[in-house]
Amino acid sequence: MPGEGEPLAGVAPTVEMAPDDPRRADLEATLDRPFLRWVLDVGARAHEVALRRCIEVQGDEAACRARLDHPALFVIVEGGNRPKQGLAIVREEGTELLPETWYVEVDPRRAPTLVPHEYAHAMMFALLEADPQEHPAVLPHTTGAITDDVTAFSEGWGIHFETLVGDRPELGPARARLQRDVFPVAGPIGQGDSLFAAKDLLNYAQSYRRHLAVKENRFAMLPRVRPELALSGEPTTDDLLARWTDTTVDPARLRTLEQMVASEGLVATLFYRLATAGSPAAQSDAEGARPLPDPARYEAFFEAFARLTWRADAPSILEFLGRLIEGEEDPEERRRIARTALEVFHYVGFVDGAARVHAEAHAAGHRMDVAAFRELLGPSAEARIAAVEALATDPGLLATVAGPELWVELPAELGLPAFGIEASPMVVDLNTAPEEFLMVLPGVDWVVADRLAAARLERPFASVDGAIERAELPEVAAEALRAGVWEAAE
Repeated sequence: MPGEGEPLAGVAPTVEMAPDDPRRADLEATLDRPFLRWVLDVGARAHEVALRRCIEVQGDEAACRARLDHPALFVIVEGGNRPKQGLAIVREEGTELLPETWYVEVDPRRAPTLVPHEYAHAMMFALLEADPQEHPAVLPHTTGAITDDVTAFSEGWGIHFETLVGDRPELGPARARLQRDVFPVAGPIGQGDSLFAAKDLLNYAQSYRRHLAVKENRFAMLPRVRPELALSGEPTTDDLLARWTDTTVDPARLRTLEQMVASEGLVATLFYRLATAGSPAAQSDAEGARPLPDPARYEAFFEAFARLTWRADAPSILEFLGRLIEGEEDPEERRRIARTALEVFHYVGFVDGAARVHAEAHAAGHRMDVAAFRELLGPSAEARIAAVEALATDPGLLATVAGPELWVELPAELGLPAFGIEASPMVVDLNTAPEEFLMVLPGVDWVVADRLAAARLERPFASVDGAIERAELPEVAAEALRAGVWEAAE
């Protein structure tokens, strides 16, 4: 638990709790549940990989062991739900300084869902050899929002562990919160109800959606656009927030690959399927429980984390997939990884016309037009098989399929006072921003914004000037974009 007094060696002091402290007993009882024991086992393997890699790279075994050779560390904090680095453990016999060690602040009342997610972050951060790329401050992330590739990568990793909670009947209330098993019939809306979104902007996307929508890969699809918004000409702040948090998808409209890799919900789907597909964990029993993935399967993930360089030419999840395939010697397993990834991305960016085929096949299925459905999927099936083989053979293809991030500051401010976030300039990526966000540019109405979106769907923008030219933006909008280029602002 947090201690009092001045920081020691630059880190906050924490006091080791007495064995008979009821809060410690509550947390230890939670961690002793089979699912949480499994999470800790996965984390122990992460530590083993991190320790081995640290010794190989740095050559200083004593320093590496001081940082990594310890069990999972949790600090009990009311309302705690985050990973942190650096602590000093105060004991009667002395103080142990761990300035580089990752630990998790956790509220024991929510430990069944917080520990899998937040401890997953600690696993990843302990393995990284290099700091992630810097990105501008963007809107707070949610499962359904498009953010940046680094946030999506880290949060998607944590969410996939949390998704597994929904497969565990023995976790009771924690599982019900994710699956929304309880629906209100009378009285006020409570936090366990499926309609709690009416009171909390983020709750619905951050809980229920973390289970069903992640497992069903809904975040690959675009949200439906309300007609009144499309016709209004200029969005309000409420419109922007509604679109940002909207996870009501249209299965016939795929996002671009650039939007997919910046969606933490989609990245969570990818991790979930990589961990469970083709294993007994993919099958549910009569009570909805699934066998947990073999912790050994995660060791390949950890090796890939440790080799990340945060390349400028490939989004984080694509570099990770490349490292994962490169490190796998079994040809069949390489194909399984490639096939799983391409299915989650619906082959967008890897098979020409994949988005169009998906939309047309979806429409044919709704018409029950079996002949058209088969005619559409026949040729694309061959192309998909070829794409899997190509990716399994040459993971370097992943560095060629996604367009760059083009961060610009728009001439508008957006804030979330309910969450303590003051209004600040909007910073968006031209290759991923929803059309409504682009409509805050001077001279950009719905028609121009739609032209921008159509141009980048054909192929991503390579530069801000390229976006201006290909979308035929009016000069006033072009000037605003050039003035707001994020790199120049830095």
